[in-house]
Amino acid sequence: MDIHSLPQPDPSWHESAQQAVQQLIALSVLQSEQMTLQSEQIEKQAARIVILEERLRQNSRNSDKPSSSDRKTPPKRRKKSPRSKGGQKGRKGAYRELLDPTEVIMSSIDHSCPCGGSWAPLNEPERFQVTELPEVKPLVTEYLVQRHCCTCCGAIAHPGYQPVLGYTRFGPRLHAYVTELSVTYRLSIRQIKSHLERGFGLKLSSGAISGVLARSAKAVKAPLKELQEWFKRDRSVKNVDETGWKIGGKQAYMIGAINADASIFHITKRRGTAEIERLIGEDKERLIISDRAKAYEPWSNRQLCWSHVIRALTFIAEARGGKTHGEPLVYLGDQLFSLNRKWRGGRTSQSEYLGQSAKIKTKMKRHLTALSQQARLSPIAAGKVRHLLKFYDQLWTFRDHTELPIHNNDQERELRNPVIKRKLSLGNDTISGAKRYAQLLSVIRSLTRQGRSWRDWFVQLCQGQPESLVPSS
Repeated sequence: MDIHSLPQPDPSWHESAQQAVQQLIALSVLQSEQMTLQSEQIEKQAARIVILEERLRQNSRNSDKPSSSDRKTPPKRRKKSPRSKGGQKGRKGAYRELLDPTEVIMSSIDHSCPCGGSWAPLNEPERFQVTELPEVKPLVTEYLVQRHCCTCCGAIAHPGYQPVLGYTRFGPRLHAYVTELSVTYRLSIRQIKSHLERGFGLKLSSGAISGVLARSAKAVKAPLKELQEWFKRDRSVKNVDETGWKIGGKQAYMIGAINADASIFHITKRRGTAEIERLIGEDKERLIISDRAKAYEPWSNRQLCWSHVIRALTFIAEARGGKTHGEPLVYLGDQLFSLNRKWRGGRTSQSEYLGQSAKIKTKMKRHLTALSQQARLSPIAAGKVRHLLKFYDQLWTFRDHTELPIHNNDQERELRNPVIKRKLSLGNDTISGAKRYAQLLSVIRSLTRQGRSWRDWFVQLCQGQPESLVPSS
């Protein structure tokens, strides 16, 4: 009803008629206000539906979600290959190498031929090796610890127990082995307990195994601190990434950083710039490779991981209003990956590498700018476009440092083992347990990156002959 179409009340009208017109005007105003409010609510709900639908479409291909969260689809039936099973004709065979034998047994035939004749050796004997595991028994060393009393002043002296591990009934190799089972092979305390009993005949309680892990972490604390300080001073590029963790069932974070010789981990209840600084230092000019998380924004000289960028571009291409410019962006991203593989594989020159990447950079900027002006682009996709344009120069840091990879895959691989352990054990019960795990993981992974043995290093540490974790060169 249009208010202006109603007749205006006249003093000559009856009082009831004037009241009726006024009530109609008030009702019309109220209906107009309600329709405006409902229209606004519908628009908000429509926008919210678009956002929710886009979130539902997120998967490991177009977002940072893990592949384990993807909806499972039945596997495609593969076409039957015309080739036969097994090794193909012309394939180079693989054979087990002969080892140095610990024992040599010359076999012989202990019966005569059915015809009554005797057996005579024919040619050289065939070498046939059988590899067997030795019978494993624990080595138990008993120390007679004698206290002494000074005959002059009466002071009491004690020779002490193990140099580094102190008063414990378990030796360095057992500590190193239990630690490796927990950290590297992700076994729970119950599994370690069962493994030691079945494999070695050793019966350890759950508390004893926890004590072994705690003493191991305490023993490596000083060498690890030296490595951490060196890591902060080191000027080489750092790969940094983080993943979720649990402490007592509550949300926490594991942050990891690597260079060529070390892998350092830190578990914290908060995720922010201050926690990154604790790991790699406060110098914001250092070169890092990271994802697009806000915590890394203060580092101006960083290379954004193109694996994350490709997933963001894929999401934009699949979003409302993003197909026209989004699909060319994904294509250009794939071209850049192919170009980077050629450069790192030595199949193209540096001038060609820089020239082709400059062309891709120009084209991508044009498509992203067009998307930023696209009115129909969905809100989530628009946010990704704004972020990429804001930090656009950090997508191309590798052009000034051609030795850089364009992705952060090395650090993500370092986090893969802890992520599996988190899924199996649901993290740690206490913050102290989480810190111990991060310390032991840092030492073991750093030694692995340096090509050194964790067990040998730990035994030397416990024998009072520690080798520095800091690389010599």
